[in-house]
Amino acid sequence: LVGSEMCIRDRISTKEVQLLDVRTPQEQQQGFIEGAILINFFDTDFVTKVSTRFNKNKPLYIYCAAGGRSNKAATKLLATGFDTIYDLSGGYRSWKENN
Repeated sequence: LVGSEMCIRDRISTKEVQLLDVRTPQEQQQGFIEGAILINFFDTDFVTKVSTRFNKNKPLYIYCAAGGRSNKAATKLLATGFDTIYDLSGGYRSWKENN
């Protein structure tokens, strides 16, 4: 699990990344990072949905509202075979404040 906010911002701005939003649909309605795929961390089949939607061999960029869920999600996904995961420090709130 790696996470340098500046690195993540640079990569996401190219829009050529696998970007996962693990918030709830209600949270996403308040705003999101363009290009992100929403898969709710609280869904019982969360890992299955992520595994079928994203390539495990390519870096995965992940965020939630403030950073707690994305860290838990990253840990779960690393255990299921994802190679590299970048966790956006501070989550969407931090992203919104700085963009």
